[in-house]
Amino acid sequence: MVRQDGVYNIRDKVYSGTPGIVSWHPIETNNPSNNTEVPSLRTDIPMNRTSSLMYCTDCHNGGQSAAAGGTGPNGPHGSPNDFILSERYNTIPDLNYDALDYALCFRCHDEASLVITPMSGFSHDRHVGGRDKSCINCHDPHGSHANPHLLNFLLTSDAATYEIVAVDGGGVRWVDNGTYSGSCFLDCHGTRHSPRSY
Repeated sequence: MVRQDGVYNIRDKVYSGTPGIVSWHPIETNNPSNNTEVPSLRTDIPMNRTSSLMYCTDCHNGGQSAAAGGTGPNGPHGSPNDFILSERYNTIPDLNYDALDYALCFRCHDEASLVITPMSGFSHDRHVGGRDKSCINCHDPHGSHANPHLLNFLLTSDAATYEIVAVDGGGVRWVDNGTYSGSCFLDCHGTRHSPRSY
């Protein structure tokens, strides 16, 4: 698995003091530069965009733990899911969309506002539904030194049937065009984005 930012030490992806980090899940600190552009947070849970924090064990936990909705002990003591995740998270780049494959994400993010009727300008459904590409192709759940919104393109993977490559001398990149707007400069899933704006 080769990521756009080339940073593979997980601690360098979640610690806000790491030089060059652009976006991260709020594990140690919240991300004030990215907060207003997370419209998919569920409203029925006690999280907000300015001060809420999460813990590693909110995602990495036993399959029978309280975090997974069970009655077992909390902590990463073992799980039926890869990477000791409390719930399913698809890491296969090419896969037909099934909400159950992203149960971990939908604990905090609302599927309807993220995938079905996106509140952001980006049509996630066109990629995960229409092209059968998983979230992991564009987003790194731990963080990114490359882009906001956890965007950190998966350039190659043993499990992928394609590569994400540059279309010009500027490399694979995403340009932020303002709130809920951006442009991709890359070739992905057989489609040239030079740019493709959302």
